[in-house]
Amino acid sequence: MFLVALLRHGLRLLLPLAIVSTFYLYLYPVFLGCAFPLPLTAAITNTTRGLETPSKSAAGLPAFLETLHQHVPNLPIPSRTDAQPAPFRLLALGDPQLEGDSSIPNSKGPRVPHLQSLYRHVTYKTAHSSLRERIRQALHDWIDFVFEDVFVELESLRKHIDLFGNDFYLAHIYRTVHWWTKPTHLTVLGDLLGSQWVKDDEFQRRAGRFWNRVFRGTERVPDETAVYPAMDYDLSAIMGNEGEEAVWQRRVINVVGNHDIGYAGDINEDRLHRFEKAFGKANYELRFELGRQDPTANAPSTTRRRTRPPTACRPSCASSCSTT
Repeated sequence: MFLVALLRHGLRLLLPLAIVSTFYLYLYPVFLGCAFPLPLTAAITNTTRGLETPSKSAAGLPAFLETLHQHVPNLPIPSRTDAQPAPFRLLALGDPQLEGDSSIPNSKGPRVPHLQSLYRHVTYKTAHSSLRERIRQALHDWIDFVFEDVFVELESLRKHIDLFGNDFYLAHIYRTVHWWTKPTHLTVLGDLLGSQWVKDDEFQRRAGRFWNRVFRGTERVPDETAVYPAMDYDLSAIMGNEGEEAVWQRRVINVVGNHDIGYAGDINEDRLHRFEKAFGKANYELRFELGRQDPTANAPSTTRRRTRPPTACRPSCASSCSTT
């Protein structure tokens, strides 16, 4: 009876805590007030001009309420400004550093080596000068198996579970923040992977986890879009165009890091090639322009190959600017 009462009272305490924790886990961007700042010129109204700083008027509560209105359009809470969401909203995620076999202790060398050695001793597959020597070596291997191999296997199992859970943890962070803030563009800043020295098969496994587990449903920037900087250029997209916005919301602008292709002395063509094959180009420039109100001004004949864009955003990605 005491155990039943203890479990019942424990459940009464833990169940509300579990429910509250689950709500926070899936709605933490809401509780933390995450929101993209509103355009500065629209955020400063005539009634507030001169009374608050531009940074406070562009972000904070007005930005949060605007984000909330995107999810609940009929919310009976008036907006603090007449501002609309910024046409370019970049969600930047940094340094995921996906680990793999290099962090698993038993991935290097044979499994339970001392147990294998013990088996060879007791089955007379090894040569010894006497039975006493054979028994001594067998006992040594048994002790090493219990106090070394077993703990290595347990740590390896823990690390396998850790890697599996960490992938879904990162995926949860991405999905939750992306769902709430509604960015128009997404970038992942290197290091994407945890080591540049992994073999090609391990590199491919980590790349597969990146695309199929952490950032599932996204795609890399096409090579024909990620072009090298030039004076005579094609626009990557027109901001405000719903069709192009939908395409870029699925794309990940990957920025290479030193653990992806190596430091200056570690970089070689093979490492650069496998990164670009899996994640997109390492050196490129993207140009986005804000669409004009005149529909004819946004026609392809007038928006392509400009030499002086009216309002442009130029994210550039290069291996030389990557950081740890």
